[in-house]
Amino acid sequence: VNGKTQDYYALYFGKSSDGHRRFYNHIRGPQSHSTLRRTIAALLGNDDEDTISAILMECCYEWVEFANDPELIDSIEMMAIAMGSYPLNIDGNQGVSSDWKQHLKNNRK
Repeated sequence: VNGKTQDYYALYFGKSSDGHRRFYNHIRGPQSHSTLRRTIAALLGNDDEDTISAILMECCYEWVEFANDPELIDSIEMMAIAMGSYPLNIDGNQGVSSDWKQHLKNNRK
């Protein structure tokens, strides 16, 4: 609006023995294997894999890998979601309305 851009952030937490591979698969992999890709498709009303890949390749990413400590990862995820505004992160996110959660769940199948 008025030449200004708006920054949006998605917060992704995943558990994997190879975090980089898993993250890459969400960006370039098949939609059937990625909640992120299904969510983008639902928001666009377009499930074309190439379109979703093109959008995701335009984004900036950064990530952190933690030691394999599921309790630590779960705690960090809960704190991060509680402190930010992440409308695509619906699991355990008290800041997202139940209507929005249901909308995403219904449309990203």
